[in-house]
Amino acid sequence: MQIVLQMYLCHCSTTILSKHITSALTAVKDHVIKYSETAFSNSNVNYFWSIKNSSEVIEKLRLRNFQGSQVSSFDFSTLYTSLPHDLIKAKVLSLVNWCFNRESKTYLCTSAKAGFFSNKKYDSYKCWSCAELCEAFTFLMENIYVQFDGMVYQQIVGIPMGTNCAPLIADLFLYCYERDFMSDIQKSKRHDLIDMFNDTSRYLDDIFTIDNPEFEKHIPDIRELQLNKANTSDKETSFLYLNIMVYDKRDDFKFEIINYPHLSSNIPTKQAYGVIISESLRHFRNSTNEGDAIEKIKTLVKKVIQKEYKLPVIRSTIKKTLERHQWIQKKYNCNSEYLYRKLTA
Repeated sequence: MQIVLQMYLCHCSTTILSKHITSALTAVKDHVIKYSETAFSNSNVNYFWSIKNSSEVIEKLRLRNFQGSQVSSFDFSTLYTSLPHDLIKAKVLSLVNWCFNRESKTYLCTSAKAGFFSNKKYDSYKCWSCAELCEAFTFLMENIYVQFDGMVYQQIVGIPMGTNCAPLIADLFLYCYERDFMSDIQKSKRHDLIDMFNDTSRYLDDIFTIDNPEFEKHIPDIRELQLNKANTSDKETSFLYLNIMVYDKRDDFKFEIINYPHLSSNIPTKQAYGVIISESLRHFRNSTNEGDAIEKIKTLVKKVIQKEYKLPVIRSTIKKTLERHQWIQKKYNCNSEYLYRKLTA
């Protein structure tokens, strides 16, 4: 049926309208991206998971200096086929109204190739008011027809596949849920969850996560959508054109790695204990939940004790580190005393 729709697309009476709505929704998406970038710089909350291509995933891994333990991918099994049109219209039209209010402009001017907000009309563009654009979008959603085997069918459920603006409709529809979800966990001050979900990447209906063991548990909170996990091993997954694998070359070494200075060496004592500070901060930065960080730091403490480091000084060093770096407390939504008790238990 999709093939037939594409074959008749050049003769479809709604093609021109769909191209204009594509330009309009592109302008809406551009506004959403700018808003999300500003929001992230102010609050460190990523409301916009959508990416353009796989290079953005590579950049996220590079910036994170990824040394994590888990990667996963998911897909929306019923995104294009079972969403009721009333729900799609409600989400997208609400977003269009929100953008018009934020832009404080009278029109969204479109051609078949471009769109922009403006307070004046242009003869070479179709200039939509907010109400007119919403009406046009509603008309398009309610007038998608497919000819098959001599019969004409009206699509009454699902993203209208084959029409020009379908990918943008799906993208912005999912953004609405992602924005609401991230807003909810921000209001609940779950800084640990925010950190886990900030590096989520979505390309249309495929999602990639980095070190987020909580993702599956919170799928029901991203309402109305059915997500399926695509990989069986948390150490490897495919996403777009990438095959991403967690690998630590140290696991292949058949000998003990000596990576911390002995206290009896020529290194100054202050610098020796400074290793505990830097390593602890690294574990807190790379661990998405407090349990993993605490386990790694406890292993670190055991190793340096074998190198004649003094336990009272180690504990004092860790306590000062927790007190000085407030971001650790915010990340795990707990105070330094709690973390210190866990580390010294």
